[in-house]
Amino acid sequence: MKSVKVKDLARRYGVDPKEMTAELIELGIDIDKKKGEFDGDMLEIAEDYLEDLYGEKKKIRTGKKESSKENGKELRMESPVIVKNLAEALDKKPNVIISDLMKFGELANINQAISDNTAKKLCKSYGYELILGKNDAEDTPKNTAIASVNVDIEENDADFEQTDRPPVV
Repeated sequence: MKSVKVKDLARRYGVDPKEMTAELIELGIDIDKKKGEFDGDMLEIAEDYLEDLYGEKKKIRTGKKESSKENGKELRMESPVIVKNLAEALDKKPNVIISDLMKFGELANINQAISDNTAKKLCKSYGYELILGKNDAEDTPKNTAIASVNVDIEENDADFEQTDRPPVV
């Protein structure tokens, strides 16, 4: 295929060509900076990503990007972000999330954790802002419950008399 000019693609979405170049480089598309062009084979991938990021093609784009907070689309998850949990939170099928990760240049299976930055980019492409929480294993109530159960068992052992039994052969 022939080359596609970044300037023309930016005009279709109503975005600054410099911003478009930065997004395409971030996506992993090689751009000839002197000519401002990229390979036409990557056009479909670029358009899918840009439609998710900027919305449908527009002649004129007014203003800057709307923040996710204005739209009220915040997504809270604990780190590490697992592909299956992210798919459920975004209300998408896991195979769609995996194919989007491939577009970002990462391979992951349904049970694999992805990096926080990749998860944020992916959520941003769907119009969500990802807010990551901490997963503190030290403060979990499970640890305190286990300690109290162990104490109860040790106290109850003294109440029972143990009798010897013949060996099992």
